[in-house]
Amino acid sequence: MPRSVPYYRERDAPDATVRILYLSHRVPYPPNKGEKIRMYHHLRYLAESHDVHLLSFIDRSEDAQWMDALGRHCRQVEFVRLDPRLGVVRGVLAMARGRSLSEGYFGGRHMLRAVRRAVAGVTFDVAWASSSAMGQYLEMVPARRRIVDFVDLDSEKWLEYAADPRTPFRWAYTLESQRLRRLETRIATNASCVAFISTEEATLFQRLASLPANIRVIPNGVDTVFFQPGENPKSTTAPQILFTGTLDYRPNSEAVLFFAREVLPLVRREVPAAHFTAVGHRPSRRLRRQVRALGAAITVAGSVPDIRPYFAGAHVCVAPLRIGHGVQNKILEAMAAGVPVVASPSAAAGLAVQDGVHVLLAETSAQFASAVVTLLRQPDRALDMAVKARQHVQRAYRWDVNLHSIDACLNECESSIAPLAQDVIGPGAQA
Repeated sequence: MPRSVPYYRERDAPDATVRILYLSHRVPYPPNKGEKIRMYHHLRYLAESHDVHLLSFIDRSEDAQWMDALGRHCRQVEFVRLDPRLGVVRGVLAMARGRSLSEGYFGGRHMLRAVRRAVAGVTFDVAWASSSAMGQYLEMVPARRRIVDFVDLDSEKWLEYAADPRTPFRWAYTLESQRLRRLETRIATNASCVAFISTEEATLFQRLASLPANIRVIPNGVDTVFFQPGENPKSTTAPQILFTGTLDYRPNSEAVLFFAREVLPLVRREVPAAHFTAVGHRPSRRLRRQVRALGAAITVAGSVPDIRPYFAGAHVCVAPLRIGHGVQNKILEAMAAGVPVVASPSAAAGLAVQDGVHVLLAETSAQFASAVVTLLRQPDRALDMAVKARQHVQRAYRWDVNLHSIDACLNECESSIAPLAQDVIGPGAQA
């Protein structure tokens, strides 16, 4: 695949005056994992009323097939190839030169050239970066408004990695956290608006960076039409415990191993027929090997074409993440699908949910096992919690409602749009 692949779609611009350059660190399609779900819905919403041009890194050749799907929303799409191996080399060199690994990984002359080409013939009203890693390109865009969606605080994730005593090269993780925090602060200082996925993340950044930045919250949502309670007769099947999430992401793979090693044996003492399944993209050979060694009561299903049949067959979903920032889509999807959830406080921290009402919270292996066994043995309580959880996401986590928070980020470009004061996290605002 060539370094840069442009795609042009002949379509009329929407009846709006706002022209947006959207910079993405991943191809934002299909919407089947956390970052892609958020970016896709943002793009789709922006394109309904505005003229959107997309510049995106592409690190997997098969993702080139999604150009047409994105072209249905964007006036122009351009993919810039990112070789992960070269990205690691750039990241290491960046650290040697005093910058962050993330900055170097998503750096490189090919994206720089693509940004220069994009701004050479078009005047943009808004430059939107999908992450702190893409925020480094905002200064190159002479737009009236620069917006960066941090989603959650990446520097804090690296700090949590460094705090794990099992982590090798902890000093490198600490250094990456410090340098990434410096990058986040610099980007926020120069941005017109900084967005986060939750009030918790926004408040944490404001406290750590001490910036008078225009910080806003754009909550995630869940497609409650796509995710519906299943019709499988679960009472006639063996108890099924489900984990969903991208399995080459360290917090997810560690959560799977924690549950399989420390929790499932306790559950099976009480419910011998219980079975645990982990579904998600790109599980490593090492993860599969480790899980196989733990016995036949565990399955790593890997990537599947449709997650809904797994939700339909699940009695309980678990989210035992030790490191979790922002909003866990796995929890929202399970709630929308009518499956009761047991989650760690870290996994549920970004969600407005009540323990014992919408989810059960558990920290230790014993607490997790007890909560799972309770839901397996008390189907009436499990059903009641599942019904209340779905009602809650229908009220609080609908995309068509939460995406309106984007309007507040664009209000300086459209005089007809008033700021949403309740979304502002800043001096004098309520967190």
